Amino acid sequence: MRVSTRALTGIGLSFALVLALAGCGPEPEAEQPAGSSDVSEAKQRAESGESGSEREQEDAESLKSTELPEGFPEALFALPEDAIIDDAGSHEGGTWFVVLRAADQEQADAWWDEVSSRNSLTAHREEADEEGRSAVLSNEELTVDALTIPEDDGGVLLSYDLSEL
Repeated sequence: MRVSTRALTGIGLSFALVLALAGCGPEPEAEQPAGSSDVSEAKQRAESGESGSEREQEDAESLKSTELPEGFPEALFALPEDAIIDDAGSHEGGTWFVVLRAADQEQADAWWDEVSSRNSLTAHREEADEEGRSAVLSNEELTVDALTIPEDDGGVLLSYDLSEL
């Protein structure tokens, strides 16, 4: 049986390619330090019952502030007395935000109306659909971007971004 040089070269190159690619594969998990791979982290989360999104949510929760920040224009933007602040803060340039957590849509609608009326805010570009409600609210001293965000548990977040004029 006669094998051509071309065939031998092809077989040799194929063998070399297989060996080269085998060297590119991941190392066995036993040789990796604990927690050094996404796979081992995912396994640890699965065993503990924690998902990546739960961890991200916990991280976001720990960064929230339930107190109005220094300089917040409380005299210009009064909140409902029974409002629950989910988060509040300030941005550069003299702007602030406050997020309220309503128990349900009825409470969210009542707070939306109360915020608008107590602060003499007029709604512009108001939109509403199954994903929430949004509007630009304003008076002589403030412009407010307002948004509601329904949550899976039936609660509703009311987000207000304020800028003084």
